[in-house]
Amino acid sequence: MPRSRWRRSRARRSARTRARLRRRIEGSDEARQWRLDHLATYRRARPWLREEADLVLDTAGLTVAQVARHIAGALPMREPR
Repeated sequence: MPRSRWRRSRARRSARTRARLRRRIEGSDEARQWRLDHLATYRRARPWLREEADLVLDTAGLTVAQVARHIAGALPMREPR
């Protein structure tokens, strides 16, 4: 894929992600205004957060049970006591 096309598709994905995040925040009563007010700060921090994270999971479209399974599957196995 030519680099300019890759950048355009990446920009479209990024715009969709921003729009989806805004919709999720606006659809929630929980700290809505604070979250909206801090979107730019979150976007600036996101590359660092991704780089430092042990697990990055896109939860859009997943049920709580599916998210829990993904997280449990990423945890190291422990020996039973």
